[in-house]
Order: sequence, then C-alpha cells, then structure tokens
Amino acid sequence: FRIAGIRETFEESGILLARARGSGALIDAAAAREIEAAHRLPLCEGKVSFLEVLERHGLVLALDALVPYAHWITPEGMPKRFDTWFFLAAAPPDQLGAHDGRESTDSIWVSPREALAGGEDGRFKLPFPTTRNLIRLGKQPAVADALAAARDMDIVTVMPVMTKTADGGRQLRIPPEAGYDGEIFEFGAAG
Repeated sequence: FRIAGIRETFEESGILLARARGSGALIDAAAAREIEAAHRLPLCEGKVSFLEVLERHGLVLALDALVPYAHWITPEGMPKRFDTWFFLAAAPPDQLGAHDGRESTDSIWVSPREALAGGEDGRFKLPFPTTRNLIRLGKQPAVADALAAARDMDIVTVMPVMTKTADGGRQLRIPPEAGYDGEIFEFGAAG
C-alpha cells in the first residue's frame, strides 16, 4: 500500500518520496524535477514501470516517510467498492507538486480547513471518508503534529453500514473507536 501511495503521489503530483540508494536524505527538488520531466508521462501512459524509473536513477522508496492514517472500505451493496488506505507524509523540501493535465487535471494547495470550507460551499466535491479525515487532520496545528498523532493512533478499519431513514435520507454508521467524532451520520433527508 505504501508503494502504491508513493507511485500515485508521483503520478498525480510529481512529488517523489525517494532516496538515492544508500542515502538517508530524500532526493532534492532538482533531481525530482529531472525524474518527473523524463518519466512522469511515460509512467502514466504505461510505457515504463515505476520500478524501472527507480532502478534507472538508483533510487529506493522512502516507505518510512508515510505514516498510516486511516483505512476505509466502501459499504457493502455499493455498485463500485474501494478498499483505501490513507497515509500522511511531509512533502520533501522544495518539491512543488503540480498536476500534469492527464493523470490529474487541476491542483491547488489548501489547508484541511480550507478544503472543508470548499466542500461546504460547493467548490469541491468531497467524499465522506475524505471529509471525516480532513476534519480530524484539521485539528492538528502543523504537519509535525499531525504526523506525531498519526504515529500514536491505532488504525481502525471503517466500513460504514448504510441504512435509509424514515424521511428518505441515508444514515451511515461507523465504529466510534475509529476516532471520527461520532458513530452515526445522516445525509439527504427529504425536505
């Protein structure tokens, strides 16, 4: 899951969490830009594998830079289901992520609070798991605090149980021990 997370981050933003083989430091921004310019598009088009990119540049993934944050599974009965792990990582110094116009078509950097405000006013479409994770993440004052809190958390798998309410809305029930400030969340009540 960590390997997939680093690959997806590179494909979708150009940020590469990797080290030169035998080095303790993450690659610098210039090296990341060079690798991104040479390989991001071919990787997204399936013309080269992520392993080939890493081997060509003598890199190993910084798997330790990712801290598990959450594990969500789409409710049973949904037509399309996902088993998704969320990870936190500090962006490497001076690596500036950007969309490529293919794998990802737009990008902005916002705080968790700004993202939530955008979800509330309709600027962003935020799935329920993303919203709950942003609320939890927004309680941390800085990246270092969020990473430290995540290291101390027990990850509780969340597979919401969805039911219909009497007024035509939906109710999602999640494990209270997952740490999302609640167990029952209601949506879309008929008005």
